[in-house]
Amino acid sequence: MYQAKHFSGEQSAPGIKRPAKRRQLRWKKQFAVALSVIVLVLGMVGGSLAWLVASSDEVTNDFIYGKVSCEVSETFDHNTKSNVKIKNTGNTEAYIRAKIVATWQDEAGNIYPQAPELSHAIGEGWKPDLYGFYYCSTAVAPGEFTPVLIESLGNIPAPEEGYSLHVEILADAIQSQPAKAAQEAWGYTPAGA
Repeated sequence: MYQAKHFSGEQSAPGIKRPAKRRQLRWKKQFAVALSVIVLVLGMVGGSLAWLVASSDEVTNDFIYGKVSCEVSETFDHNTKSNVKIKNTGNTEAYIRAKIVATWQDEAGNIYPQAPELSHAIGEGWKPDLYGFYYCSTAVAPGEFTPVLIESLGNIPAPEEGYSLHVEILADAIQSQPAKAAQEAWGYTPAGA
């Protein structure tokens, strides 16, 4: 077996130059590359921040959420309900529908089994459907009223003593844009949509 003396990089024979260890060179190269990348990234981030801070302008966002709502407006004088219309209380143009719920009730709130036959005239600008809803033909602007739904309703004789007519108007609104909103929600296509 060979038992000669081995020289390490630290020990060298006089006059013989040994190359530096490869590990040390590789580590130095990796360190230099990593340091270069860090300096480059920091320069880009710093430059971007400086540009953003230097070019900042104040911007005001005036976005307003759309609100769709309505309320029934009516005049009630003794036994007569009149001038029934619906107001758009929202902040966007809306389609409006209404349902007239009429019953005979006694003083205790008991309801007579037969519904009243109303001989009221629905005002112009309203279209009925098969389910008892009346649809306003046009979209209603915010703060505006629909055409009159019922001009006058009352003084109808009761079927039995002790019962009186109770009429409740239920109203519903939906945004007018997009035009297909009423079709998708109500199954009703407004005129011009």
